[in-house]
Parts: sequence; structure tokens; C-alpha cells
Amino acid sequence: TLVVDGGDFSMGTLVQTVFETQAAEIRMLGALGCEATTLGNHEFDWGFEEIYQYVDGSDENGEATFPFLGCNIIEKNTGQRPEGVDAYQIVNRGGLKIAIVGYMGEGNESDIAEAMIGDYQFANPIPYIKSTISDLRVNQGVDVVIVSGHEGNDSNQMLASLEGDERVDAIINAHTHSTYSGTITRTDGIKIPYVQAGSAGEKFGLIKLSIDQD
Repeated sequence: TLVVDGGDFSMGTLVQTVFETQAAEIRMLGALGCEATTLGNHEFDWGFEEIYQYVDGSDENGEATFPFLGCNIIEKNTGQRPEGVDAYQIVNRGGLKIAIVGYMGEGNESDIAEAMIGDYQFANPIPYIKSTISDLRVNQGVDVVIVSGHEGNDSNQMLASLEGDERVDAIINAHTHSTYSGTITRTDGIKIPYVQAGSAGEKFGLIKLSIDQD
């Protein structure tokens, strides 16, 4: 079992609202065994520096035990991902090498105060996702790829259609506070599952994958 968070963990809970800190949510996700969280637009509400402190290597402020993902989150002055943001996380589980690739929905900058997002942009995620997955499968021997996007189902059809070394095995959605699940059938007949599990911690989404290791 892998636990993955789709983003916006730093806004909207009672604890965060009262105490104005993300530390409790980060400790909670760690206690749940979270493997990775995709950064959401609300992680930028107080500026990226507020979130970065939990992955800055200093134990004084309470480090996260999992990485923050966003392969298409770009720092404008460098053209690269900001320090503290990873494109993916690899987990070894049950004899399989599993990758979680995270991305931010394109255009989510409009949901963030300009003063907080001005130094960053959320690029078209598809080219970043494709190149990341290809590298994971070809160069790092990954068996399974889960894509976790902080957006609704806008990109699901495109992601599910990817084949060969760019293929996706499961899709996690977030951001729109919707509750749904389903599958998209690829041209080779493989069904690619997707899910979004509402909001406010009221639900969780469950995807079960059957893997033929031969």
C-alpha cells in the first residue's frame, strides 16, 4: 500500500486555520505513512518559503518525512524547479519499483495572490510528465508509474493515452473538491484508473492495481 496526498494540505483544516501553521498537517501525513505529496496552489498562500522550511534539511522547524512534488513548478529566474520541489518519488514495495510523479495544474497561478506566486509559474505539465516518466522507465528501471496532479480530470485522457516508455498506470486528481473514480481504456486494452477524493479530509480514494510481474 502507498499513501499519496494530492495537495492543499496546508489550508482549510481546523488546526491550520486556528494556529496558522502547516507543521501539524505535515506530522499527520508522516504518521499516516505518506510517500509523497503533490504541491497544491494553497501551499503558496503564505509564500513558498513557508513550505520550504519543512524540506530545508534543518530539524529545528520539523522536517517532512516525504518529498513535495511538482515536476512543472518552475522558478522564473532560473527556469528550473525550486529547491525543495522534486519531480518524482520512487518507492520499492512488494518486489516492485514504483514511481509517483507529481504536477501542478496549468493556470493554477490565478488562485494564488500575485505577491506570493510572482516568482513562479506552472508550465504545461504534459511535456514534463512525459520526459520524467521516460527517464524513470528507461534509465531507472521503474515498473509502475502513478501520476498525481493538483488539477481535476482535465489531463486524464491525455495521460491515459500515453504508451511505451511514457505510459501511466494510475492517475490521482485533486484541486476541484470533486468525488469521482473511473477508468480510461488505452489502445492496447489496458484500463487506466483515476480517482479524486473530495476535500477537507472527509474521504480517501482507493486504487487497486493488479501487476503481472512476468
